[in-house]
Amino acid sequence: MSRTCPQCKLVSPDDAVRCDCGYDFKERIVRESNLPADRRGTSATKIRLALLLGVLMLVVVFAVSLQHESPPVNQGQSDDQHPTVTPTAPQPPSAPVGSEASTNNRNLLGGLQVGREYDITKEADLREGPGESYAKKINQKASDVLKTIQYMSVDTSVTVKLLQVKDQWAEVQVTQPEWLATHRGWIPKDGIQGGASSAKLSGWIRHTCRVYRGKSTTSKVMGFLAPPASVGVAADGSGWLRLINGPIKVEGTDQFLDNPDFDAGLYIQAANFTTTIPSKWGK
Repeated sequence: MSRTCPQCKLVSPDDAVRCDCGYDFKERIVRESNLPADRRGTSATKIRLALLLGVLMLVVVFAVSLQHESPPVNQGQSDDQHPTVTPTAPQPPSAPVGSEASTNNRNLLGGLQVGREYDITKEADLREGPGESYAKKINQKASDVLKTIQYMSVDTSVTVKLLQVKDQWAEVQVTQPEWLATHRGWIPKDGIQGGASSAKLSGWIRHTCRVYRGKSTTSKVMGFLAPPASVGVAADGSGWLRLINGPIKVEGTDQFLDNPDFDAGLYIQAANFTTTIPSKWGK
């Protein structure tokens, strides 16, 4: 048998007369402690600490269980924002038009959308990273053929897919023509033309036609194309085709135009172009 001190909760033998803390079991009063002055209250203190430690452990276990049960929130939110549960779909839905998130996205990408295809407005070398301090990407196949270093580049003849945007630079990958699909790298963002991309076609000039600086017969005439000239064009469904390449002749002569500026925008009317090979014309 044993007895527990009501004062300090210390367990003592059944035949104990006084607890270490000084409590007299027979008279039920607290007398002077049996312990030296420097050890008085030690047992009681240990018990109190043990109880406190147990309570703290219960609080920690409870907090951890709540954390595991709480849904995850999107990274990047500040504490004063409402948390958003992370969606299970591969891509989150687009923010409503006019919302703060939608506005921020437009500002970040400058009106461009990652994953979409775009036209190029000017020639640019592809770089290893977002900035002129990064090296140009070498076109190894062309370098081997020409025996001199050639770099990967994009121009108005290609369609690219936007992969990501960082500051004033964009990472792109060529999608048209398909044989340039290995061309991937960083270019200045202002070299990408906003809006829907145009279809890139190769074909022939079926009828003699003039080449204009704009999409209008009142635009400046830059020369003409005679059949069956082989050309590359970009079609945007407007009834006009932007020339990517072709043997433009000087108006009123039989001489070819030197270094035509295709990047500036040279156009022909779509009715003068065909993808049917000349040997099948009239059949």
